[in-house]
Amino acid sequence: MNVNGWRILLIVVVLQSLIILLAKAGQGQTGSCFSSSFSRAIGYILRGFTIGEMKVSTVIECKRRCVIGANCLSLNILTNADGSFVCQLNSERKESGVKEQFVSHGAGEYYGLKEKKLCEDNGKSCDSATPWHAFNQSYFKLVDSPVNFHDAMKFCRAEKGDLASISSKEERTYLYKTFSENTGSLKWVGMNDIAEEGVFVWTDGSPFSVGNTRLFAPGEPDDAWKASEEDCIFLSNGSDGLGDIKCVQKLPYICETNYSLLFA
Repeated sequence: MNVNGWRILLIVVVLQSLIILLAKAGQGQTGSCFSSSFSRAIGYILRGFTIGEMKVSTVIECKRRCVIGANCLSLNILTNADGSFVCQLNSERKESGVKEQFVSHGAGEYYGLKEKKLCEDNGKSCDSATPWHAFNQSYFKLVDSPVNFHDAMKFCRAEKGDLASISSKEERTYLYKTFSENTGSLKWVGMNDIAEEGVFVWTDGSPFSVGNTRLFAPGEPDDAWKASEEDCIFLSNGSDGLGDIKCVQKLPYICETNYSLLFA
């Protein structure tokens, strides 16, 4: 093979390597959004249905945050003076007939989700469904297959998350209404006192505060200060509160993740 032939072969090899690298990069974007479409209204926002609010660097990021949330139907973009954006995820859309709260806003833009497609494998595998529900800056999903506490934690971590940690009564009520109320089964969340009786922690390492103890249902935890095996915490199905139970019990469970982990 002459010199020109070797040069051509080298160029072909380099191009093939670049194609492979780009394909792998695309595959790494689990849940990347393709073909999702939105209506747009400049100078307007939808009020009263916010399920999450966060600062974002681009409008595209806000759209992605909405698309991966099963309960997100629209979003508001508010432009800050420094050029950054506030992203508000909404549980309703003005196209659904909610027009009285569709108001003018000088720094706002409204986007109503018209079509939802989540794609993996560089856009080769797409679906309109997502198991994750957006609330505040997190995403939650229910896994309805009963397992013990440790297996639930392991399975959530395999899904780029952990068992749900609950930071407020508002968040607890949302999870109860969405995943547990009148379902006939308790649900694992990430609180436990396995390491030291009566000293509760979250499996994802979230700080545990005195306020977290107010998340318990009346009379719970009923074994917090006794030498027993009720070291793992569930979300009740009959009342908006937490309780303790043996970790070997098999229950459905609630996983939690965030945008950065889903798109890691």
